[in-house]
Amino acid sequence: MRPQAQYRPSLSADEIARLLGYIPQSDPMYRKLSIYQVKINIGLNVPSYLKTGEQEARSRLAQLGGVMEKPVNHAREQELEQQKLEHQAKFASQLMSSADKYTLLGNKALAGTCTEEEKAEGRALELELYQMDMGTFT
Repeated sequence: MRPQAQYRPSLSADEIARLLGYIPQSDPMYRKLSIYQVKINIGLNVPSYLKTGEQEARSRLAQLGGVMEKPVNHAREQELEQQKLEHQAKFASQLMSSADKYTLLGNKALAGTCTEEEKAEGRALELELYQMDMGTFT
């Protein structure tokens, strides 16, 4: 018997279960897929990747011959930046620049989570950085 090329399908566990419902149990492919399904269920096979809606949109656009730039998720970037600043404030606040402290406190003020002490510190930083009270910490 000559060598036969083998390919990995990109199927979800639900899609494999659906296929098993269509394939006769006597078919050798049924046995292969059912073993694969058991391995998924007990954790021996882990997902190769997680398909997102963005990947699907890219795929469809590519089929049409278009090019799609990776969209910028500004909210996620801001969330990561805020987490970074909070971490820095917790573990190395003395190394933070006035601008970073102001950004951290400004974001907390906008979220409504600023304490009175933080508001006072924010007002002082605002005066230091911008030479005016812009009302961010009122």
